[in-house]
Amino acid sequence: MARRGAADGSAHARARSGERPPGRFALLCHGFIGTMHQTPSESIRYAMPPDPRVSSASAASHLLHVVAPHAATGGVDVFVHSWNPLLSRLVDAAYGDALRASLHEPVDPSLHKVRSQALSIGRAALLMRAHERRHAHAYRLALVVRNDLVVGAQVRLEALLPQHVWFALICCWYEPETPRERRAAAARCGAPSAGRRADTLLSPCRISHQWGMGRQQEAEADLGYYVMDWWFAAAPSVVLSWLDIATHWEKYMSALRARVKGGAVFSHYVWPVHVHDMINQTASVRFADLQTALARNALGLLRKSLPLRDCPYATLNGAPVPPHKSAQAMLDLPQREADFDEAGLYFGRFSRRMAPMARMCPYTQQPEPIVCCGQRCGEMTCDAATRQGLNATRRVVESVATRVGRMLNKSVIRDSNFSYMRVWVNHTHQVVHKCERVKPGTVTAHLRHQNACTEEILDSRNTAG
Repeated sequence: MARRGAADGSAHARARSGERPPGRFALLCHGFIGTMHQTPSESIRYAMPPDPRVSSASAASHLLHVVAPHAATGGVDVFVHSWNPLLSRLVDAAYGDALRASLHEPVDPSLHKVRSQALSIGRAALLMRAHERRHAHAYRLALVVRNDLVVGAQVRLEALLPQHVWFALICCWYEPETPRERRAAAARCGAPSAGRRADTLLSPCRISHQWGMGRQQEAEADLGYYVMDWWFAAAPSVVLSWLDIATHWEKYMSALRARVKGGAVFSHYVWPVHVHDMINQTASVRFADLQTALARNALGLLRKSLPLRDCPYATLNGAPVPPHKSAQAMLDLPQREADFDEAGLYFGRFSRRMAPMARMCPYTQQPEPIVCCGQRCGEMTCDAATRQGLNATRRVVESVATRVGRMLNKSVIRDSNFSYMRVWVNHTHQVVHKCERVKPGTVTAHLRHQNACTEEILDSRNTAG
């Protein structure tokens, strides 16, 4: 491993020139690493030091369920960008020989968290593209995950076709609102009774029911402009386009306000703006069921022998789910003209343009509402492979968390990294000046300058070998 200088600030950039050829797939890890008890945003706001157990546990699960399963089918190369230079050596070491390049930069608290996340994704994508150029190679697909995301079961990357943009499958639950929905709930559950939780409907997630958002949303935006923001997968060129969110922030905010009512800004809503309105990939959107959870929640779920995400339903509406209406069957359901009603709505909910978003909650691709009496929709069943994966994840994550916790208690990590940082900042100071010589007036111009400088340095390293 060779230390290679830096791109900006007190950043730490590292590239590896391993002997093996590039892999078939790329895994891009991004974002700020927080603590086991706070969100990354809270950790930044209150200046909490990052917890190495978060990154170590997540990295161990990535190796177990993303990298290792593809060793015989082309391999997975890892690229890491973080806003945690203090953890640079620990994060890089956690990925071992799978790591191809990394860049660890100090976080800018003035950037909106959505912008910061998109910038981190873009910087990781620049690392990937530099590696592609160096080896005259093109990755088939890139899986983008947060640095603090634990993966609980094997991910089959070959099943994620690169012509699509893949997001996480997720369903939400809402109380009946329309007369039709209330009649369906009454017929299925009977009259409400004291002590019973409110009856709900299984539904695609809607912006109007999210925190800080207005209840009066246009129907297309309400159902079409929400996705889970923990991971996505796409062709490398599409992943690189996420950098536009950071560098054209004002444009994205204007587009969001034109579509969505409410003051909250989350990647949940901004990513759909990017996909639907900026790169026009709505027709390419697909959803996949990956077992994932944020590290601060994952260990507790695993210790209770609970899945990280909901497993497929075995029963719904009081009856077994037939094979042709299983989650996977409904995800694979072709879009048919017969499924559009007289108003042109797909299954009575989605506009023709937003019909691909219906697969986010695949069970709801049917005419009748799915009623959850007392908020219980049915029985879920994890298959044997998922259960085995979750058990393996628990063992690996607990082992890593315990080992890193012991190192923290002995101050091994703390002392060695502070010493390492002093050496490293001195080593890269002259490179910092190169990137920061020009000081554009706006944040957007400054980020564009940094991105161009980062890419120039990466390409120059490739040329130098």
